[in-house]
Amino acid sequence: MIMIKYWCYIFILLLILSCKSESPSEQRADLAEFKCLKSQSACIVDTKVGKFAVQFAIKEKVYTEVEFKIALSLVAPDLSELAIREQRKVEQDKIEVIKSLTEITQIKAYLEGRDMYMGKIPVFFEPQVLGDDYQAVAMLGSCSEAEMIWRLWFSIEFYSGEEKETQSFFIDFESTRY
Repeated sequence: MIMIKYWCYIFILLLILSCKSESPSEQRADLAEFKCLKSQSACIVDTKVGKFAVQFAIKEKVYTEVEFKIALSLVAPDLSELAIREQRKVEQDKIEVIKSLTEITQIKAYLEGRDMYMGKIPVFFEPQVLGDDYQAVAMLGSCSEAEMIWRLWFSIEFYSGEEKETQSFFIDFESTRY
């Protein structure tokens, strides 16, 4: 009789341990690949600097109060547009021209609620080792609504020839309360 109780406890314990489901807080954003969200207003934004791809490293959705990663990548600019913008007398290598026209000096970004004021949440993008890629880790505050639309604002400072310019744009995306 004692042996049957013992085996029942072991069986119940094994059932409990094997039925563990992954909660949103256990999502590993660093293991997920970067992709566009279904709810994202734009994956690629066309600006004077060039085209920027904005992607998220999540498994399913963006949850509030759960860390996630954002990637901002400069898509190769159009060479004909660069030739028009950069009037030069001395022939240079095309790679040097592209680099000088798209030299990003600073990226400022913040998140805010599109339809409900939630304050401004700063997002700090760091340059990656290779290419014109930048990444940030962000977290959204919880809201009384089950789903919410967020606006991610970008302000990019860059050099266009000799002049320093700023280009601003935004994307919207949806989050789900945790």
